[in-house]
Amino acid sequence: MEFQIFSYGGSGVKFLTNFLLDHIDFECIGFTPVNPHMLPDKTCLKYDKILYIYVDPRDAVLSFFRRSETDDKWWMNRHLFNLGIRKMLPKDIEFDEYIRRGDVFKLRKHFTKWLAFKHPNIAFVKYEDLFNNTRQILTFLGIDQKYCNDLKSLICKRNSDYRIYSEETQAVLYETYGELIELQNTFPGFWCDEDFEITQKFNAQNSGRTVKIKKHLSWWHTNMPTQKGDEDFQRWCGDFNKPFKQEIRKHIAKKNYSSVLDCGAGLCTEYYGFKHDKYDIKYQAIDITPQFVEMGQKNGIDIRLGTLEDLPFKDNSVDVSICLDTLNHQLDFKKSIDEMLRVSSKEVIITFFKDFSEKGEIEERRFDSLNRCNLIYNHFNKSDLLQYLDNKGVTYRFEMVEGNVILHITLDEFLK
Repeated sequence: MEFQIFSYGGSGVKFLTNFLLDHIDFECIGFTPVNPHMLPDKTCLKYDKILYIYVDPRDAVLSFFRRSETDDKWWMNRHLFNLGIRKMLPKDIEFDEYIRRGDVFKLRKHFTKWLAFKHPNIAFVKYEDLFNNTRQILTFLGIDQKYCNDLKSLICKRNSDYRIYSEETQAVLYETYGELIELQNTFPGFWCDEDFEITQKFNAQNSGRTVKIKKHLSWWHTNMPTQKGDEDFQRWCGDFNKPFKQEIRKHIAKKNYSSVLDCGAGLCTEYYGFKHDKYDIKYQAIDITPQFVEMGQKNGIDIRLGTLEDLPFKDNSVDVSICLDTLNHQLDFKKSIDEMLRVSSKEVIITFFKDFSEKGEIEERRFDSLNRCNLIYNHFNKSDLLQYLDNKGVTYRFEMVEGNVILHITLDEFLK
C-alpha cells in the first residue's frame, strides 16, 4: 500500500511527513514524499491512498509572508513555483500590498481541484482539527494506533493567526478568501471521499480486521464526534427503555437464552438494558463504525468491528441474534439475514423502523458536502421478504409494538 500527502501549504505537511517517515512500517506501507503542493493529475492515481491537508487560507497566506520576511521573498516565490504558478512576487513587496493582491497563490483553485479529483481513496483533514482526528488519520493510512499520542504531542499552536491582525487586515483577507472559507466550513474536520477501508486494532479479538464502509453507511463514521460521546447520539440510537426493546428483552428472558449477538449495536443500549433488567446473559455485539466499537470496548463491552453481511462469528455460536432498527439502512436484507441465521442456533429477531413498500423504495436521507448520499432508509418490499423466509424453510412471525415491526425467526435444530 502506497500513500501520498498533498496540500496548498501552510498546513503542517512538513511535520506530518517527518512523523510518518519515523513511524510507518516500510515493509507494509510505501511513502516517498513528492512535491506536496502539485495539482492533481493522472500520476496521482498510482497512490493507493491520498491525504489532503488544508488550513484556513487566511492563516496560510500570512504564514507564507512570515516565512519570507528575511529572505527577499525567496520562500514565497519558491512556493508559488511548487504550486505551478510562474508569476513571481517582487522582492520588496510590503505586507499591505501583498494582502491586497488577491488570491495570488490560487488556493481556491488548488482546494477545489483536489476536491473534484476522482480517486477511490482520498481523505481530507483540516489542520485545525488534526488533534481531534489523529486516530482517524492513522487508521486511514494503515498506521498503528499506538502512535496517536506521539502525533498529538507534535501538533502545536500556529505561529500565524489572522485573528491577531487588525480588523482592516481581516476584512481584506475575508474579501479575498471568504468564498473558500465558507466552502471549507461545510466539511467535518476529517472526511473521506467515496468508500474507504478502515482497519482497527483495538484488541486481540479484533486485531487486523478490515471493514469496507460503503458510502451509504458512512454517515456515522464521518459525523460521529470524537470527543462528545454518547449524549449526542442518544437520539439516533435510542435507549433501552423503548417499549419494543423492553418487549424483546422480556421475550429473550422468557426463552431463557444464554447468549445474544447485537448486530449493528451502535451505543450498545441493550447491553445496559439487560444489566438494568438484571438478566444474566452473554452479550456480544458488532458495529461498522469504529468510534462506536472503541467506545464500547472502553466500557468493557465485547463489541467487534464488523458488518451485517460478514459477521465475525462462527456458525451456531449464539442463541439469538438481534438487529434493532439497523436493517433499514442496508441496500438489501438477504445477505444480512443469511449471516444472522448462520451464527444463531435458536432465533433471530429483527426490527424495522420504516414501513414496507409494495415497490421497495430507497429514501436518501443524508448527504455529504458534494451532495452524495451517505445515509439511506430502505422501505423493503414485504412480499420479497416473505418469499425469502419461506424459501429458507424457517418458522417466523411478525408483531407490532407501538409502531415498531418486530420479526421473530425461530430456528429448529433439524433445520440448521
